Amino acid sequence: MTRLIATVSVILLFCGASLQKQQPGTAPTAVGTAQTEADEYTRYELLAPETASFKIVYEVTATTPGAKVYFNPIRKGSAASDEAVYDAMTGEPLRFEVVSGAEAAKDPLMAGADAAGNYIKVQLARPVPAEGQGRILIVKTYQDAKSYYREGETIVFNRGLGIRRNKVVLPAGFELVGCNVPSQVLPEADGRIAVSFMNAGVEEAHLILRARPGAQTLERFDSPHVVDAPITHFDEQGLGQEPNNLAAIGSLKGYRALRWGRNVELIITDQRSYRSEDPTDRIEANPFSSKDFPEFIPQEAMEILDAGSTYNAGHPPAS
Repeated sequence: MTRLIATVSVILLFCGASLQKQQPGTAPTAVGTAQTEADEYTRYELLAPETASFKIVYEVTATTPGAKVYFNPIRKGSAASDEAVYDAMTGEPLRFEVVSGAEAAKDPLMAGADAAGNYIKVQLARPVPAEGQGRILIVKTYQDAKSYYREGETIVFNRGLGIRRNKVVLPAGFELVGCNVPSQVLPEADGRIAVSFMNAGVEEAHLILRARPGAQTLERFDSPHVVDAPITHFDEQGLGQEPNNLAAIGSLKGYRALRWGRNVELIITDQRSYRSEDPTDRIEANPFSSKDFPEFIPQEAMEILDAGSTYNAGHPPAS
């Protein structure tokens, strides 16, 4: 009986210590040596081209234990305006101010702040708990003619993006015509085209995105004006270069999506607009087919026909 009482006493002692640790008290003090963050995501909404401006919605998680403020750098060369900051958990606005790099460097966690730069200093809703986090939403508008500009009718978004997850939303009525990084292209609920990509490298991704007015939606198809014309010139892949032919093919490119509610999405992919003619349909391919096995062609012959002049690193068989 004495042993049982002793065991219960030890258990209660540890429980009491655990409960005491969880009781509210003074906020933890910052234990890191530099500000840390995680899980960053940036959404760029390109505004009217003549403004050279774009809205930024930046989501970030502050992870420095005990931190009560978070510093977000204002990019050099960009004029910031319309700033707002929100606590992601509650949606409540947070207090903030724009400070110089020299002022930011006074914070022990920001000793490496750029003295020549400016920062948005955010007062967090609560100190970051040990092994916890505090997620915030920073909204701002940048004007930067070097990053967002026109080239004739084409708009260009040319910017180095350092974080991993990014989305660029085109102005209403614009359609993507060029992008130098692999991206997912889908329409927003309001019809604007959004270009999303993941930066998998350690360096910033130098994004160059081009778009033109004239975007179509799935609700309406505006066919181009074309006329019947003979096709006399073909490129190396067998695509007829007659302007009416190219206009007709270009109107059928598919990279749209249909949404039903919040959970079902149909993505339309395009596997024909950029295909060359099927080589097995040509009369010259008949010798490759056997009478014993009609419609069958040896795999090696098929690989040569598919690759064409690019087979064997540009050295296909002579015949």
